[in-house]
Amino acid sequence: MTASSAQLSDVSVEIDARLRELPLFAEAPEKAIAAVAEVAERRLYAPGETVYAIGQYDGEEAIFVVDGAVNATYPDRSQGAVIMESWSAGRIFGADAAVIEETPPGAIALTVVAETAAEIITVPCDALRSIIAQRPSLTRLFMLHFARMLHERPVALEPDQPTPERKIIDRLATLAEHDPLGGFWRIARMPKHRELAGETDTDETTVANVVAGLIHKGVARRDYPGLIISDMRKLENMVK
Repeated sequence: MTASSAQLSDVSVEIDARLRELPLFAEAPEKAIAAVAEVAERRLYAPGETVYAIGQYDGEEAIFVVDGAVNATYPDRSQGAVIMESWSAGRIFGADAAVIEETPPGAIALTVVAETAAEIITVPCDALRSIIAQRPSLTRLFMLHFARMLHERPVALEPDQPTPERKIIDRLATLAEHDPLGGFWRIARMPKHRELAGETDTDETTVANVVAGLIHKGVARRDYPGLIISDMRKLENMVK
């Protein structure tokens, strides 16, 4: 018998409340949400903290972003391309395996890093599959969610056709040299925006925006006349 919210543990009650804030569950029956909350796990991350490193995600759990934003890089197995995007509150990843009853694919090259302070809820796919199978109304809500995802899905990026942003980040990663004394990576002399635009076949405005974005996210910091890469791993992940 499915537990009601009143029968849930304190932790599950909190997860239950957070799930109700997601658009997917806005019209879901209370007992259905409570059933999901029982088997779910809530995780909190600080800005810049790794949620999943490459090879850690095995496809056996669905990921629900309930607060903040995380940056994700992962392969599109159907098109042989790489997708880079930001998952904000309301985004779900990995639940398709539970809904269409596919066997999880095993470890994939998924990298997820918290862009801001973030909160996610994970649910084992086998448990979610069982819950959905017993509740047609929940199946309908998931199908509607996936239909919206397909409609809004970004165009996959072919590995040999990187975006201007990726070209610039890749060039910066190439210019960076490790400082053995300081223990960090540094670009001794930061190219002028015009130079970097010419080297990457982009434009000065895009270069300026990319560099400013890296500094804003804490990946790099100014060190005139150069640039210190504060988080080389995150920088490299941006071009994978």
